Amino acid sequence: MSASISPFASLRHRNFRLFFAGQTTSLIGTWMQSIAQGWLVLQLTNSAFAVGLVAAAGALPVLLFSLPAGVIVDRANKHRIIVVCQSLMLVDALVLTILVATHRVLPWHVGVLAAIVGCLSAKERVALDSIMAKLAREAEICYATVAMITDYDCWHPDHASVTLEEIVSNLNKNAENAQAVVRNAVRSMPAARGCKCGSALAHAILTDSAAIPASARKRLATIAGKYLSPGSR
Repeated sequence: MSASISPFASLRHRNFRLFFAGQTTSLIGTWMQSIAQGWLVLQLTNSAFAVGLVAAAGALPVLLFSLPAGVIVDRANKHRIIVVCQSLMLVDALVLTILVATHRVLPWHVGVLAAIVGCLSAKERVALDSIMAKLAREAEICYATVAMITDYDCWHPDHASVTLEEIVSNLNKNAENAQAVVRNAVRSMPAARGCKCGSALAHAILTDSAAIPASARKRLATIAGKYLSPGSR
């Protein structure tokens, strides 16, 4: 790897800096609320089971709704989805704050509010993953990913630090696995299909076709050539 390339090159882009700062602030607030909710329910009920129910109410929607949310996000304005979801999460936190401040909060209030955040997170996370490709040039998208996942070191202070080389190595292995899955899937696809899956890539490629290097277009020509030519989208 060239020593002249910074692993945080994507931070040169204003939009990505805003995204990174906003996500950092949002995630700090989200985890503070999550921990506070569990502690609040424990104080209200003195029941570990109730604490587990609230945690499940927040986590299950992400598990159940992330896949269908991906279908919706692919066909919608991702920026608008993120803004709406973040705004509703803010309202959720304000409602909980008011209930606690007025001493009217009940355990079921906390559970319902946790479930609402879980449902919003299921949709927002998919949109966040998709929109990252628009925030940095194609050549630097891997470094955008690195910049977003280095908080691992912060949450595991007793573990060995994760190096850039380890991250890049894992990303390369994941890419190789994904390519193998695609190759196997293509071989098993019938020549004639009655579904619209043949045009799925028309909405799946986020990067402006003019910004995709000619070498990359050549490698992908077999499976996505008609969507990658400059001016095609």
